[in-house]
Amino acid sequence: DEECLKNQPHCDIVEDLQWVEDPRYASAIIDMVSTVFRELTHDKGGRMTSRLWAKAIDLMKGNPIIRERHKRNDSDRLFHAEAMREFRERGNKGDSSNDNSGFSIGLSRFLGLLVDMSSIMKVHPFMVFLAVGCHAEVLETDRLDRQANAKGNAQSSSGVPGRSRTLELRQPEQRPSRRGS
Repeated sequence: DEECLKNQPHCDIVEDLQWVEDPRYASAIIDMVSTVFRELTHDKGGRMTSRLWAKAIDLMKGNPIIRERHKRNDSDRLFHAEAMREFRERGNKGDSSNDNSGFSIGLSRFLGLLVDMSSIMKVHPFMVFLAVGCHAEVLETDRLDRQANAKGNAQSSSGVPGRSRTLELRQPEQRPSRRGS
């Protein structure tokens, strides 16, 4: 029954997640969630590992309604099932170009997992996508700051002036003692 959904033109319809978001915001929420995915997986070549999935879940649990409904076993089980499915599919295709991807998922599976999580928690997917996507700007800014700091530290250690953030440590001021007055 599911085989027909894996082929064109049905595949595109099944994978289209525009129904998740409020039509007034066009594709803004999905773009924000995609940005969160890219920022979390930046150092992993765009592949989400179970640790990064746990970080995404922590971001999602910033929403008090989701935090109350989340069960760690559900999120772990869902990730494991999707990662194994993707691992098997890569193995069946003989894709050896992605040998370092291991037990991980890509963006489309991540988006699908968020929909699955919303179903398990009995909340609308928009709520889950918003809870994750609202962190996009902060994550992007943090990465850019880290890159600028690393670049600044590399330049300052080579004697080249650059943008570096150093904290000046000061000794606490001595306060006069009130003892023996």
